[in-house]
Amino acid sequence: MISLLCVDDEPAMLDLIKLYLERYGEFAVTTASSAAEALDMFRVRSFDAIVSDYEMEGQDGIEFLGRLRGQGNTTPFILFTGRGREEVAVAAMNGGADFYVQKGGDPRAQFADLAHKIEVAVERHRFTCALEEREGIFRAITDKTAVGIWMHRGDRIIYANPAAEEISGYSLEELTSMDVWGFVHPEERAAVRARAGKRLLGEIQPERSLMRVLRKDGSERILDICADITLIAGSPTIIVTAVDITERHRTEQILREQERSFSTLLDALRDSVVIIDMEGTVLYLNGVACEMASFRSRADAIGRNVLDFIHQDSVEDVLRDLQTVREGTDRFPAEYAAMTATGEVRTVESHGRIIEFHGKKAIALSLRDVTDQKRASAGAREQERLNRELIAGMPEYILVHTRDGRIVFANPAAEEALGCETGGLVGEAISSIVMPESRATFREHVRDAIGGRKAAPVEIMIAGQGPEMPVILRAAPLTYQNEDAVLLVLTDITERTVLEKELEYHAAELKHFSESLNLINEKLQIMSSVTRHDILNQLTVLLGYLEIAGEEAEGLPVLTYLHQVKRSALNIKDLIEFTRDYQDLGVREPQWCDVQRAIGHLGLCGVRITSGVGGLEVYADPLFEKVFYNLFDNTERHGEKATEIRVEWRQSDDGAMILWEDNGVGVRPEDKERIFTRGFGRNSGLGMFLSKEILAITGLGIRENGEFGKGARFEIHIPRGRYRCSADARSAAEDHARSVHGRSAP
Repeated sequence: MISLLCVDDEPAMLDLIKLYLERYGEFAVTTASSAAEALDMFRVRSFDAIVSDYEMEGQDGIEFLGRLRGQGNTTPFILFTGRGREEVAVAAMNGGADFYVQKGGDPRAQFADLAHKIEVAVERHRFTCALEEREGIFRAITDKTAVGIWMHRGDRIIYANPAAEEISGYSLEELTSMDVWGFVHPEERAAVRARAGKRLLGEIQPERSLMRVLRKDGSERILDICADITLIAGSPTIIVTAVDITERHRTEQILREQERSFSTLLDALRDSVVIIDMEGTVLYLNGVACEMASFRSRADAIGRNVLDFIHQDSVEDVLRDLQTVREGTDRFPAEYAAMTATGEVRTVESHGRIIEFHGKKAIALSLRDVTDQKRASAGAREQERLNRELIAGMPEYILVHTRDGRIVFANPAAEEALGCETGGLVGEAISSIVMPESRATFREHVRDAIGGRKAAPVEIMIAGQGPEMPVILRAAPLTYQNEDAVLLVLTDITERTVLEKELEYHAAELKHFSESLNLINEKLQIMSSVTRHDILNQLTVLLGYLEIAGEEAEGLPVLTYLHQVKRSALNIKDLIEFTRDYQDLGVREPQWCDVQRAIGHLGLCGVRITSGVGGLEVYADPLFEKVFYNLFDNTERHGEKATEIRVEWRQSDDGAMILWEDNGVGVRPEDKERIFTRGFGRNSGLGMFLSKEILAITGLGIRENGEFGKGARFEIHIPRGRYRCSADARSAAEDHARSVHGRSAP
C-alpha cells in the first residue's frame, strides 16, 4: 500500500484523484488544498509520494517542490497540471520532480498513467533510500573499523578505507593512483599476484593468508588478509580485508622461541614434566614423560585428562590431590600407579606446583618412575628378611666381629651352643670363645680372608656350653652397619669326629676281614686250580684209553657203550673248563676290547666270516672274546648248513648294536629265550649262558632275533658310553643305517 498526498486547490479534482487511485490501485490517498497545508502535514508524518497541481493560490506547485527539497525532503514528487507549457515541465524536472503528468484526455488512461508513474517513482525512491542506507552503513563500518579494506579491479585500487591508509601510510588519492602490487613486499609480490590471478579464474584459493607489505616510509608490516571476489557494476572486483598483526606476530615469534627454549630445557631434564590445567587436562609434557609413558608422540596425551593414564587403584588419590591443589595447597609429594600406552603399570613419584601457563592457572608435575627402585627396595627388604630367617634357622654358628675383634652379631644357634642368652655375645671379644691352642690358626685364617687370599676351611676348637667342641671355620670380609667386619661361619663337627673314629675302626675291621677273605679265596683258587688240573689230567688219560679201547673193540657190541662213556667224559671236560672261565668272570677290571681282534681269533672250519666292525671298541669284561667264541661254536654246532657269518654294527637311539648273523637253520621261536639258560641244549648248555653273563657285567645285553629257517641273528646291545669308534667306523655304521632303514644314525 502506497501512502499518497494529493495537493490541489480544487476540491472536485482532489475527490476525483482519490476515487480513481484508491479504486484502481494500492493507494491510501490523503488530500491537501494548498501547499502550506501540505507542508504542515509533513511536520507530523511522511508519505510515500506527492501528487501536486501546478497552479494554486499562495504557492504554485514548483514553489512547493522547492520548499520540500530545500528542507531535504526527497519524497517522490509528480506534478499533475493542466498547463502544458514546456517551460513548466522543465522547471519541475530541474526542481527535483520525478514525473510530470498533464491533465486532460481520457480519464481512465490519464489516471492509469498517473498511478503507474507514482508506483515507479515510489519504487525508485525506495531503492535509492535502501542504497543510501546500505552505503551509509558501509561507510560507517569501513570508515570506523581498524581493519584495512580495499578493492581492486585488475591492478588498480578503486576503494580504500581510512584503516587501509593508516596501514599503508599512503593517502586514498595515492592508493587509487598506484599499482595494487606496489606496496606488497618484493619477496612475496609474485606469489600474491599469482593467487589473485587464480582467484579471478575461479580456482579455489585460501581465504586467509599472511602477507608482508612495505609502508610508504619503507617499514615492513605483516598483514593477516582475507580476499574474495565479487561483481561490482558488472566487473570482477577483489575485496581485501587486512589486519595489521605485526606486533602480534613478533610477540608470537618471541613466545614460540621462548616455548621452544622452554621445551628444550624441559626435554633436557632427567625427570618427566607434565603440565595440566586445574581440571586435569594435559596441556604439555616433555620428551622424558612421553618416553616414560610409551607415547608415540606428545599428541597422544595433550588434550586428554590425566586420569586416562592413572591406574584405577590411584584414581581416588589423584582426584583428592587435584582438589587439594585447587584449594591452594601444592608442592607436596605423592605416589601413584600410572598406566603406560602399552598397558604396563608403573609407580611414579609426583611433585606438583601451581604455575601460570599461557595466561591461566595450571599445575606443573615433576614425575619420576620409581618402579624399579620400589621393586628393588621391596626386594632388598624381602632379601634382608629371608637372610635373617635363614641365618636364624641355620644350624651353623654365624658370628660377625669388627676388625678389632668385638662381636657385633651372633645367630641363635651360636648363642645356644656357647650358652648365652639372646644378644649375650654382642660386645664380647671373639678370642674369648676360641680355645688357646686354636687362636693362632684362627688369627691366620681371618688375616688371610681379610687380605683377599683364598683361605681353605680350617678346624679349630671353641669353648662350648659344656666341653670344648671342634668346628670347621670359614671366614670372609664384609661390611656390617657401614663398618668393616668379618663374617665367621662355624660348623660343629663333634658328631662327624665321632663318626670318623667309628669309620676308622670299621675300616680297620673291614680291611682285616677283606684280607682274610682274599687269603681264603686265594687258597680256594689254588685248590680249585690244582683239582681242575688233576681232573683234566685224569680225563686226558681216560680219553686216551677210551680211544685205544675203541680201536680194539671195533665191530664189537661194546663199542656203543664206549662211545657213551667218551661223550660223558667230554661233557665233564666242558664242565671243568666252564668252572675255570666262570671263576675268572668279573675278577679283573673291565677294559676296552677291540671287536675286530676278538673275531679275528676264531677258526674258519669252512665258514666264511664277513666283518664290518673295524675300529669299534667295547667296554667289557676281559672275557669279552669268549662271547664271540661261543657264538661261533653255536653256529658251527647248530647251524647245520651254515657257510657264512656276517658281523656288523650300527648306532641306535640308546647306544649301539653288534649284529651276528649266519645263514644256517636259525633258532626256533620257542627257544629264543631258553638258549641263554644254563644247561639248555644238546651239549653242556653253558656257552650261551656264559656269554650272557660276561656281557651283563658292564651292562651289555644279548638276544636272538632271527627268523627260523633263514639263519640265526644275535643282537648285542651296548649302552651309550660303553663303546667308542673311529670316524671311519662311525661313517660305515651310518651308511649301513641309511641303506637298511633309509635314515641317518642318531
